[in-house]
Amino acid sequence: HNWVVTSSGDSSISVAFRGVSAETSIQLSFEIGEKSSVTVKAKFGRLSSAASSLISMSGPTTAQSRYHPAVSSFLTSKMNLLCKDIKRGSSSLSPTEISSIIHFTELRVARIEEAAKEINAVLGQCRNSYLQPSAKLKDCFDFTAFLIPRTKGPPESEGGRLNVTLTIPDCYPLVPIGISLKSTVKSCDVDGMVRSLRQEVKPGFGAITRAIHRLKEMI
Repeated sequence: HNWVVTSSGDSSISVAFRGVSAETSIQLSFEIGEKSSVTVKAKFGRLSSAASSLISMSGPTTAQSRYHPAVSSFLTSKMNLLCKDIKRGSSSLSPTEISSIIHFTELRVARIEEAAKEINAVLGQCRNSYLQPSAKLKDCFDFTAFLIPRTKGPPESEGGRLNVTLTIPDCYPLVPIGISLKSTVKSCDVDGMVRSLRQEVKPGFGAITRAIHRLKEMI
């Protein structure tokens, strides 16, 4: 990651941050007004050629990652929320707090990027899976996968599958993921599996991956 100053004046400064993907690159513009009050504008997405050139001049860079289209939508949603939070949190900002806003932004972007990497990997590992905004919970995403038992079970379980929905909260991985299971096999104890997962899969990066791996072991 790199921050560079893209412009500065007596009462303004703009900085740009290059994310691991185009979606997580962000530009912050600070304006110092009367009584030293500061207003902030945040814009995410592909950086201008001038900003990219300045970042390249500041040191070596690596090619930005491209994600699954659903993960790209996830990133866009999370970065949009970040920009809104920056605007809400800067209503009474002083010049001495500018560095805190920059630090907060970098930490938040890093968390978003780590979540995106994990989701992208899990989507690649689960052939029958998809990611979409949650229909029930604001600012959350649902990862849904259809798992088929690897081993042959009772006659009534043949051709069965387990429908898994993991709800990813906006502040993932700081809080637990939501877990919902549905099985086409009546003998499958989905309630017991959910209870077990909630006990075993603790909050933290990798929770989605751990939940899927544990479910595969269970079936």
